[in-house]
Amino acid sequence: MERNQSFKKINAPYEEWHMNKEKFDYKKAPPEGIFYNRMSASSHSRGHRYAPENTKNLLSWLEEKKKRYSIDISTLEAVSPLAVLARGYAIVSDEENNILRSSKELTVNQKIKARFKEGQVIAQVVEHVDET
Repeated sequence: MERNQSFKKINAPYEEWHMNKEKFDYKKAPPEGIFYNRMSASSHSRGHRYAPENTKNLLSWLEEKKKRYSIDISTLEAVSPLAVLARGYAIVSDEENNILRSSKELTVNQKIKARFKEGQVIAQVVEHVDET
């Protein structure tokens, strides 16, 4: 079933907000309504880098203004790139900040960036090691 069919079925007005594109004025009151969040656990890995943080900011705004919303907040916190970094992982990108997902995307002498929970380094690929 299409995600908005439930709203259409009961003739309820709705708006979709894409959390990687929308801009919100947190100084204003949110619109009237009940808010439903359907953030994908993999949004940050599909080019929506700031969606988890934007969603968390939006939910804080709604909470502050006493608006009702529905979400599993633990999912949001677990998928945040900052939470992943806190667990000991790093985010590796090329010089143009494109996220690298495989060593096959690298060449010898290529410069890469590695972001950690605290800080970032720039490194250079010395050797390409195949795992078998």
